[in-house]
Amino acid sequence: MPTRPWPAAALAIVAVAAFTVWITWRAKALELDLGVNSTKLALIGKQAPDFHLPALDGRTVSLSDYHGKKLAVVFWASWNNGSHPAMASLGLFYRNNRTADANFDMVAISVGDDRKAVQDFVTQNKVTFPALLDGSEATAKAFQVRTIPAVAVIDANGKVTWGFVGFTQRLTFDLARELGVTNLRGMEFGGPNDGRRN
Repeated sequence: MPTRPWPAAALAIVAVAAFTVWITWRAKALELDLGVNSTKLALIGKQAPDFHLPALDGRTVSLSDYHGKKLAVVFWASWNNGSHPAMASLGLFYRNNRTADANFDMVAISVGDDRKAVQDFVTQNKVTFPALLDGSEATAKAFQVRTIPAVAVIDANGKVTWGFVGFTQRLTFDLARELGVTNLRGMEFGGPNDGRRN
């Protein structure tokens, strides 16, 4: 005489099947989210979180220091290889296009780095915009940055208007558009040139 499965065994099989369907659905949803939003920042259209971070020169820098002008905030780290070409390209962009009367500025927020590593990188790569230290990663978390490098543009009223995660050769061209730089100098299509002005 065949044995019937116990009710507990049948319930366990149903529970495992339901869990398998649910976990597969969540994995697909996460994969879709990462594919669609992997180059976007979650805070676009929202007020930027304030920050108070130490700069390499010893002063404390906050978002309110830049009220009234556009600010590009670059999240990066010296230990992150993807950050190296982004910082080199953005450093060249800043040196060649940030004039005394410009209505924008830029800061680099180093995520989880120590001061010496940041100082060495900034010196070697001639980064002239302020480098800030976010050793606890609290500011990166407040900006909901999940991957670096990441760039956020904050308008004169403190709202995040544009953001990009990762690095492409078009980053400086897209950033110039968002900052209102109409006569881009010292850059050529496809990446930075040797720093000569065009």
